[in-house]
Amino acid sequence: MLLFVYGSLMRASPNHAQYLSGCAFAGEAVLEGYALYDLGDYPGIKPKEGCSVFGEVYEIDERTKDRIDEYEEEGRSYAAREVNATMGNKRVKLLAYVYIGSVEGREIKQQKKRR
Repeated sequence: MLLFVYGSLMRASPNHAQYLSGCAFAGEAVLEGYALYDLGDYPGIKPKEGCSVFGEVYEIDERTKDRIDEYEEEGRSYAAREVNATMGNKRVKLLAYVYIGSVEGREIKQQKKRR
C-alpha cells in the first residue's frame, strides 16, 4: 500500500528512520482539498477546500502500517483514510492520516513545494 506523509515521518524529520527505514520511497505528491495545521508539537491535515498539502509517498506493508497506526494514535487522534492525490501528472489513491480533533483557532501551515 502507498502511504502519504506530511510531517514527522518525512525524510528530513526525526521519526522517519524509526518508522519508514527500509520502505521504498515512491515520490512526492500533492493532496488537494486538505490543509496542513500547526497543532503545536506536530502537524495535522483536515479537509479544506482551496488548500493543498505537499508530502512524500512510501510503499509500506501491513506490519509498518500497524506500527504507524500506534504512533499516530489511529482512531484517537488521527484516522487512516484513503485519499486521492497527484503524483507527477497521475491521480493515485493513497493512505493518509487525517487529524480527527478540532482545528478551531489553529493556524494553517504554509508549505513550499520541494524541488
